Amino acid sequence: MNNPQSSVKRRIYDNELYAHFITTSCYNRRQVFTRTQAIEIFEWALASELKKYDAHLPSYIIMPEHVHFIVWFPKPRRLATFMKGLKQRSSKWIRKNLFDAIIEEWGPTAADDPIWQSKYYAFEIWSDEKLEEKLLYIHENPVRKEYCRRASDWKWSSARFYETKEVGNVLISRP
Repeated sequence: MNNPQSSVKRRIYDNELYAHFITTSCYNRRQVFTRTQAIEIFEWALASELKKYDAHLPSYIIMPEHVHFIVWFPKPRRLATFMKGLKQRSSKWIRKNLFDAIIEEWGPTAADDPIWQSKYYAFEIWSDEKLEEKLLYIHENPVRKEYCRRASDWKWSSARFYETKEVGNVLISRP
C-alpha cells in the first residue's frame, strides 16, 4: 500500500522572517570536507553569501560529508537564492582548486559528479527554545559521531565561538 505521506512535499516557509536550520549533504555522502582547503573554500563561500544577503549566522558546523547551519535574513524569500549561490560558489572553487585530489579520490568518472546533493533540508525556527535546541544539535554533532570529546574541540564549528569567543573564518551573529 502507498504511504499517503510519501507524496506530500515538505514546504519551506521563506515568506516569513524565521531563522532557518539548514542541512545539506555532499553528493553520494562523499567526504569532501576532509581536506582543510575544501573547508576553507566553503567557509569563504558561506561568508560571501552571508554578506551579500546581509544575513545572520548564529551557528554552523562542517562535517566530512555534510554541513548544518542556522541562517536568518532581514528580508523574506532569500533562502533559495542564498542556497543556490552558496552551492554554486563553493562547488566552482572546490573543483578549481582540488580537481586533481577529486580525481584521485573519486576516480575520473566521478570527476563530473556534483559536489552537493541537489536538495537541502530546511527547518523553520519560530522560538528561542527551538533556536537553542538546534544550536546544541549542531554543536554536538561531532561528539555524537565520536570525532571529538567536546564540541569546542571541533575546529570547523561555531562551538568555539560560544565557549571561548574565538572568531573563525565566518562571523557568528544572532539577529
